[in-house]
Amino acid sequence: QIDFQRDFARIHEYANQFPAALEARKEIIEKLSDPLVTDFRALAECALKLNQLQLAEDACHSVLEIDPEDGLAHALLGEVYSLKGNSKEAEQYLHDSIKFTPNQALPWLLLARFHNRAGNSLEASETLRKGAQASPEAAEIHLLLGEDYLLAGAPSQALVSLRKANYLAKSYPPIESFFIQSKIAQP
Repeated sequence: QIDFQRDFARIHEYANQFPAALEARKEIIEKLSDPLVTDFRALAECALKLNQLQLAEDACHSVLEIDPEDGLAHALLGEVYSLKGNSKEAEQYLHDSIKFTPNQALPWLLLARFHNRAGNSLEASETLRKGAQASPEAAEIHLLLGEDYLLAGAPSQALVSLRKANYLAKSYPPIESFFIQSKIAQP
């Protein structure tokens, strides 16, 4: 029954039907006497998609009560605090997330987003470069790094990153778009 509900929630998430996914995630947690870390984390992700920041924050804290070194929960909590405008806490949680899960893409992506929101594009670019080294199989990091190079007027570097992203993601449409742009931009 619970596994079916988890699958049901994932289907809604995949279809970008986050209100339905959120309700399914809440039901799962309410039905279980001892919900899994992944249940709370999935609830936090859905809540973030719907800008329900307090619910996302509470779900992340539930994860951290179970596993204080859960890097993904730290990353999501950093995003929550960033969206709430609590820069100091956001940055600390994001750095902790990288410390606990350096090979995961999400912490690097959220830290880069945090730096971009703060107007520090150079730090965001450096974070993406470090993230690409730490998580070399993460297509989205290579995509954003390629976009960054393209916007910085470095089409050769962009092409390398975008080709890697395209290879990893097997023709993900946003990657193809940047791939085409970088080919056009090359002298």
